[in-house]
Amino acid sequence: MREKLRRMSIIVYCLKVRPYSYARLRDKVNHITYDDYSKSTIEKDVFMLREEFDCPIETTAQGLSITQEYDFISKIKEWIELYVE
Repeated sequence: MREKLRRMSIIVYCLKVRPYSYARLRDKVNHITYDDYSKSTIEKDVFMLREEFDCPIETTAQGLSITQEYDFISKIKEWIELYVE
C-alpha cells in the first residue's frame, strides 16, 4: 500500500502541473521512483484516485489533468477515518 500511495501522490503532483498521457505519466512515475510499473498499474492508480479519493482527474485532448484545487493528504485522512470508525 505504501508504494501505491507514493505512486498516486506522484500522479496527483504531475497532473496538477500539466496534462499527461498514460504513457508519459507511466514514464514519469517510473523515473521518479526508479522502478518499472506497467501502464495497467498506472491506470488502476488513476481509477482509485477517481473512485476512492474523489480526485477530479479529467481527460482532455492533451491528456489527463487536474484543473481544480485538490488536497491529496486530506483525502487520504478522510479515507483512513472512514475505515477506522
